[in-house]
Amino acid sequence: MAVRRTLAIHSPLSRGLNFNPFMPRRPARECTLSVPFTRSSLLAAGFSVAELRGWLARGEVKVMQYGLYAAASIAADPVTRAIYASAEVADGRAVVPLLGAAALHGIRTPPQPHPSHLRVDGRRRPPDEVIVNLRGLAVHNAAWTAVQLARWQGLAGALICFDSALANGVQREELLATVDRMQGWPGVKSLRRAVEEADARSESAFESWSRGLMIDGGLPRPTVQLVVRAQGLNLRADFAWPHAGVLGEADGMAKYGDADDARRAIFLEKRRQAALQAAGWLLHRWTWKDVYPQHGVWLAGLRTALQDRRGKRV
Repeated sequence: MAVRRTLAIHSPLSRGLNFNPFMPRRPARECTLSVPFTRSSLLAAGFSVAELRGWLARGEVKVMQYGLYAAASIAADPVTRAIYASAEVADGRAVVPLLGAAALHGIRTPPQPHPSHLRVDGRRRPPDEVIVNLRGLAVHNAAWTAVQLARWQGLAGALICFDSALANGVQREELLATVDRMQGWPGVKSLRRAVEEADARSESAFESWSRGLMIDGGLPRPTVQLVVRAQGLNLRADFAWPHAGVLGEADGMAKYGDADDARRAIFLEKRRQAALQAAGWLLHRWTWKDVYPQHGVWLAGLRTALQDRRGKRV
């Protein structure tokens, strides 16, 4: 009896393992799934739950949410996490949340999204006609996504959404129709004005936010992305008020590139500024810290610059 008990304890068969001492073990396969997955999609791809356990044990795969897994190389990516917010989204049983839809459509988001944009809303599914299929996922279409993101935002935040929507091919008429369709919804009342002020030429969320603050502050509407001739060069400015001879530059740090390129970029920027000033332009510059979260001092300084130069032409 003792011999039998010993064999039973150490036998691989007693532990539920598919073990055959006369057959070589199959080498462990790597996880080749390039998007987050559930157990059902894992099995559909020809893998097994036992392989998933091995990947998790070796750290090759991470748990993103309950029932949702991803290769370690993408599990921490914020865009991936925004798109695949739950196992239900990955399986097509829920709509991608708005921040994920914005990433898929290339629509920029305001600096303070509404809390509802961060979660999957299983209670209020949008009409079927505004749901499209992207990468096998159920997603709001681009116009619906932009309008929903712009709700609860002031003009500056709404312009971030609508400027990028226009730049990505959404028609202004489609945005207006979506706004009209949502009449009576909270946060929609002022969106028609934002759609009419939107400009596809805006190249960043920073520029859109700045322009919205200018309009709300009563400043003259600037010309966007004006090309100026100075010392034989064609130089483009973020904002221009030709009647006053003033140019505006929204200086996001991203424009200077990596640290290795920053010195050369700053040198070229100084040479550009000198050429514009030599041509008679007044260059007014600002950064995100000047306009967010407080912007009163910046707006007053820009207003003073425009007033001091009013009537001067280049």
